[in-house]
Amino acid sequence: MIIMENKNIFVLGIRRSGNHAIASWVRPQLNHNVIRYFNDHYYNTLSFDINTSSKRVYQYKYIGNKMKVIDNEKIDINKTIYNFFGLENQSLSLFNENYDKWKKNINIKIETDENLNCKFFDNDNKQIVIIRNPWNNMASEIQWYYNGRNYNVPQNKLIELWNEYYDYFINKKDDKFVFIIYDKWFIDEEYRKSISEKIGLSFSDENLNLIEKTGNGSSFTKRLYDGHAQQMNVLNRYEETKNYPDMQMFINSDDGKELKEKWNHICDLEKIEKLKIK
Repeated sequence: MIIMENKNIFVLGIRRSGNHAIASWVRPQLNHNVIRYFNDHYYNTLSFDINTSSKRVYQYKYIGNKMKVIDNEKIDINKTIYNFFGLENQSLSLFNENYDKWKKNINIKIETDENLNCKFFDNDNKQIVIIRNPWNNMASEIQWYYNGRNYNVPQNKLIELWNEYYDYFINKKDDKFVFIIYDKWFIDEEYRKSISEKIGLSFSDENLNLIEKTGNGSSFTKRLYDGHAQQMNVLNRYEETKNYPDMQMFINSDDGKELKEKWNHICDLEKIEKLKIK
């Protein structure tokens, strides 16, 4: 097997916090001919199942000047590959603790899958962590549930993960993680440029308005705004659901009030007054 200069990027975020939007935005900026995208979600551990269907693995390459998904095509192992991982509902502490074991499992999957003809190893890794307004995040989860779906992440787990992300963002200052404040990312081009620079990307907003099929789009409008994602009302989802009994219970709970205070503290630090929860 040929070993080449693989590169790896991780996107970690609570479900319904803009994971697919940011993953789609990042991909064209990787400036690599071939990208392999592993999309999966975890709750309590990094337990990548080597028997997971390859339908959860997508391959992209440049066709003309556009990055497009390709099916049933082996990767050219003589090219540099970017391994791109979407990890939803992942504890950052567990990510750190279990990374080596998880990487070994990924290697096994890649080495034994004839459609993944390349070796994974950790060279020049980047780890993106998304944090969204917790009331908007919860509103999107509740709307998902009201649409007749099971919760993507139980409310207590969403609160636990959000508090952990906040703790890393405010206190731990772990250099391995590049944080993206989703709500600020959505409205601020200069902020997006600064994130691209931190990660070492070639900045582009090419996919900013894309809503992919993966993830089923918005809890509220599904893929209705595909091509016009910037027109969605993502910054005010809690206002749209504030009269729902489940949302009322969360807003008025001690957890809801605490998360509001923490989010507004982030807004103060970032000087984004208009994004504060009133």
